[in-house]
Amino acid sequence: MNGEPIGMVKITLPRALNVLGTKTIRYFNLTYIVAGIIFALLLFYLLRILVINRLEKISNKVIEIGKTKNFSLQLPVDGEDEISSVALEINKMLTRIQEIESLLSDTINFMPSVMVIADKNFKVTNLNYLAENETKLSQEEAIGKSLFDLFPFLKNDKNKFDIAIQNQIIQKIDRIMYATRYFNAII
Repeated sequence: MNGEPIGMVKITLPRALNVLGTKTIRYFNLTYIVAGIIFALLLFYLLRILVINRLEKISNKVIEIGKTKNFSLQLPVDGEDEISSVALEINKMLTRIQEIESLLSDTINFMPSVMVIADKNFKVTNLNYLAENETKLSQEEAIGKSLFDLFPFLKNDKNKFDIAIQNQIIQKIDRIMYATRYFNAII
């Protein structure tokens, strides 16, 4: 009216190029998401096969060796990568432990006196040949038994054993009578 518009109407029609561009972006996004999921699953699978499974094998074998204390067992060494290098170094360490254990066992067995090694609960963990002869038990039979069960005459001096363990000091017991002989004990 009077040269002034009463209203405006704006009509927008999507252009074919705009619709095609929007569809292309949606397809690209969908393809990108699917490719990302496939890549993540493939990466997880490869990590599982190439790294995690091998580390689990090494870990389980180390746990088995720790439980059985059988240091002659060896870890599997597959390939020439960092994981194989770790397994190889653990095998070298196990071999060294076995050598040291053998040396310690030989040293204990060739001592000129009865020697019994016990843990802090006085359970026997090792003993030499003379101790086997004295107790009339093999090492396998004696291990795990109480020191005071193997040598009942030591029960009278158990408090000295407790003091030695608690305070981590050396205790000496002189002239312990057993049958017709006397013993000296160093804790």
